[in-house]
Amino acid sequence: MNRIFKIQLKDVISDSQYFIFFILVILVPIITLVRFSKSLSDDISGLFLSSYAFLSLLIAMHMTICSMTVTLVVISDKIADRCEFLLANGYCIKKLKYNYANIINISCLTPILLLIIIFFVYSLIAKNIFVKIYLNPFFLLFIAIIILFSISLSRLLTDICLIVKKLDRLKTIIALCSYSFFFIILIPANRMKRVSVNEVMIVFSLVLLIISVIIFVISKILSSRINNEKVTLSFKQ
Repeated sequence: MNRIFKIQLKDVISDSQYFIFFILVILVPIITLVRFSKSLSDDISGLFLSSYAFLSLLIAMHMTICSMTVTLVVISDKIADRCEFLLANGYCIKKLKYNYANIINISCLTPILLLIIIFFVYSLIAKNIFVKIYLNPFFLLFIAIIILFSISLSRLLTDICLIVKKLDRLKTIIALCSYSFFFIILIPANRMKRVSVNEVMIVFSLVLLIISVIIFVISKILSSRINNEKVTLSFKQ
């Protein structure tokens, strides 16, 4: 890791706003799932509800902290002119993009993976219905895909933030998209009431994989068109 990357990562991790979100992203889903597990029966309906709720919460929490991290990392750097300063002093645009994307990715995945581990330990101790979800082989596939999704999304958001001039409007759009994502996930729930846990895992994994590929392709196209000049021009309001 280069020195600037370490400094930027440390700034995000030590930020009080990120710390609060970090704790909330872990605590809120755990409290919700613990209460939810007490009302579930150990049958097909219970397994469906538990798996659908768990996967939905993981994606929603990722989107929530991603929205906040993008603001802390890229947008705040542009507002404070740190990004412009680095580019003006010969810092490579590719390295800058790499730094931002990886900081966003690390900052988003760390609380999500911790949430998964902590709730797994709790589920083993409590012997609740969620243990069956963790032991499902397709759950590992879902985790792998959510990591891929996180990598693709962090790169795309970094590219967009670097070339957009109206940062306040962009912050609003990112926040609205992240918060509405959870409600969008709940829409097909009624149509999937009778499907098995395996099918829920496969559907979530496939949809997330398709979205990840689309985001990756868009990011690749956009990234190839970004240079120092375009980023520098975005600072001029």
